[in-house]
Amino acid sequence: MKYSDYQLEDFLADELFIKWIRDKDPHISDFWQKWLAANPEKAEIMEEAARIIRSVEYRDHYELTEREYVSLYEDIMKRTEVGAGRLKKRMSTGRIAAIITLTIVGVLGLLLGLEDQEPPSEVISEVRMIKKTTLPGQKLTFKLPDGTRVKLNASSSVEFPDRFTSHSRGVMLIGEAFFQVVEDPARPFTVESRDFSTTALGTSFNVFAYSDENRHRVSLVSGKVKVESIHSPDGARILQPGEQVTYNKQEDIFSVQLFDAFHTTGWVDGILTFKDSKFSDVISALERWYGVQIDVLNENKKRTDEFSGTFSNENLEKVLEVLSFSGGFAFRIEGKSVVIEFID
Repeated sequence: MKYSDYQLEDFLADELFIKWIRDKDPHISDFWQKWLAANPEKAEIMEEAARIIRSVEYRDHYELTEREYVSLYEDIMKRTEVGAGRLKKRMSTGRIAAIITLTIVGVLGLLLGLEDQEPPSEVISEVRMIKKTTLPGQKLTFKLPDGTRVKLNASSSVEFPDRFTSHSRGVMLIGEAFFQVVEDPARPFTVESRDFSTTALGTSFNVFAYSDENRHRVSLVSGKVKVESIHSPDGARILQPGEQVTYNKQEDIFSVQLFDAFHTTGWVDGILTFKDSKFSDVISALERWYGVQIDVLNENKKRTDEFSGTFSNENLEKVLEVLSFSGGFAFRIEGKSVVIEFID
């Protein structure tokens, strides 16, 4: 489902929205604030969802019968005065279960006037957020709770709940990662990054979203994904294999183009590639890949600003040696510090 179609129960069932309200995570906050600025008509519903989430007390899981779910949902809709005005469509039992599961303790106490009653001894188990992080020079492969395989590039992080809901799977990404998503049509898989919201069912794709990079990209290798961005003038875009969405922050340009899969996803197999890459991009990539700090001297003397090369599991010295031939520079490596000096 597109975020622009979200209603109250969708916000209440979204792990990332809940984390934003409860923990005030600055990275998630940036996404939601931008989204709200682009969708001001959702402000009232978001505020209602936030109020309910703040009232929730999380404990162990408590099972209600289907009749109890329906009865409780009807009462909630009456008392929050959103049943007639905002939610005109008939919802399935699964949807009802989602909102009740998230709000049972807080809403029972706050909205149904049961504050003075003793709450059930077992109610809702708190969702624990897990964060996987890599330092410069590190890469990490792991699986998410649904079995989705993630390859995390250097200087990156992925945050996700210890279990997904019955109708959605969402993670937050900073940096770069390659996802091989387990197919589950009933639970779309969504990756939230600084400028994109990428949704897939069963597919493999790469997201490049380093905060210090000018261009952010979503590249589809197989399957199909939907990419949403407040920067897109045409709304959500559906990508086919071999297509890539790019957002240029400096020029504020959102575009779709074909991409070279080997160049874009080679890092997953330990292959570092440059194809007519700017020198500044080469430096950033090398610093992340090898975990070093690179200082450049006499950059005004460089012969070219386009560098190309393919390196399979090569050490830094070998990579710099190859690049120095076309770049016209000398270099020295001292532990984690590298000095590049362009010469006449």
